[in-house]
Amino acid sequence: MKARSLLYYDTANLFGMIPLKRLGKGVDFDQEYAAHTVFQFVVTTPPDTITWRIVRTIESIYYFHPNAKVIVHSNTTPQRDSRLDIFAETGYDFEIRTYSFEALFQGAPFIDEEAKATFMYGLKLRSRQQYWYTHEADLVKMLVLEQNGGVMMDTDMHLIKPLAEAFTNAASWKDASQERVGTAMLIFEQNNPFLRIMLKDAIDIANNSYNRGKRALN
Repeated sequence: MKARSLLYYDTANLFGMIPLKRLGKGVDFDQEYAAHTVFQFVVTTPPDTITWRIVRTIESIYYFHPNAKVIVHSNTTPQRDSRLDIFAETGYDFEIRTYSFEALFQGAPFIDEEAKATFMYGLKLRSRQQYWYTHEADLVKMLVLEQNGGVMMDTDMHLIKPLAEAFTNAASWKDASQERVGTAMLIFEQNNPFLRIMLKDAIDIANNSYNRGKRALN
């Protein structure tokens, strides 16, 4: 099948276009090795933050993984009438899915019940803090992956080649000092033990309001 393109108008960037190899899920697509099929994002910022840059990120996934399932977990992004409509309208397997932070959190049996209660008690106050949306996004990323598995990416990441299925249960260091684990890209199987440690550690830090250096998450 001839390569096709998504073409859309963007006031910030005039016309944007990237060639896509296939249109629509379920179309046969030969690849030399098994590749990941589920890509996810968490968006906690207002609708006007859905810019052409985020569209580019999703385009990069469909360019290399045309039959992938892409899920945007968000309570702020509208189901319709956003720049992301183009993906579902052209037949890609794309979904914007709302979530309940409390339900995700309570659905993590590996976190101590006392730790859960302490965290939820302080959540109302914590959620009013200026940058809570970034912390919420990181926690939702890890909770969703622990329960479902898959690839979780920040919205400013771009694939430059297919992501092999063999590359899994992986995270990256946040910086060269290798003291903090980054959350810009997380690839884990369901119920991964390391991911559970990351979550328990993050909750412990939040509950005790201190930074334990090498085990801290940002």
